[in-house]
Amino acid sequence: QMQREMMDIKRSQQEVSKKLGKIESLLEKLTSSSSSSKSGAGANVTARNNDESADHPSSSNAEAQIDYWISRKDYENAFLSALHSQVSSVVVSTCRKCESIDVFRQSPLPLSQKVLLSLFHTLSSDLAVDSVLKFTWIKNIVFSLNKDDQSIALHLPRVLENVRQCLLQNADMFQNPSHPAHDEYKVCLLVINSFRG
Repeated sequence: QMQREMMDIKRSQQEVSKKLGKIESLLEKLTSSSSSSKSGAGANVTARNNDESADHPSSSNAEAQIDYWISRKDYENAFLSALHSQVSSVVVSTCRKCESIDVFRQSPLPLSQKVLLSLFHTLSSDLAVDSVLKFTWIKNIVFSLNKDDQSIALHLPRVLENVRQCLLQNADMFQNPSHPAHDEYKVCLLVINSFRG
């Protein structure tokens, strides 16, 4: 029994290392395309997803993996699987399944800095959908990012600016006091600007 558990742990560690490598590659692609137009970036993402579809699990397979990791309270692996799918709706669904308070109140935090930064960037897309949920997570992620962490130091400034620009591009929508996410939007913008210094 102990030997089987040790093998499971080793297999899990190998999977985490592999996915973290892919997250690093994804961060590089995201930041290198920051100068693209919104439509151009969307086209690039679509093309990339088509080209690499063999490397990514289907949404249903990803959801099954995510549910398994969540059931074990393994949020790192859950979000690694979600981000690895490169499907925004899968990432949002994972956020919905993992209450933010359950994740961010833990000490130490159960998510690595690379996963936090990738999640931060992914959640900034299509802000008109699931706005309150996304802003809640974005705010908590900013509070949890560590500027001194060398694993994200190279990408942090550009990702931070990308997300800030996404928020500003949607200002007309969220600055309307009647919008359900109006307050969350203001807080997110304030927190990001404060974090930038």
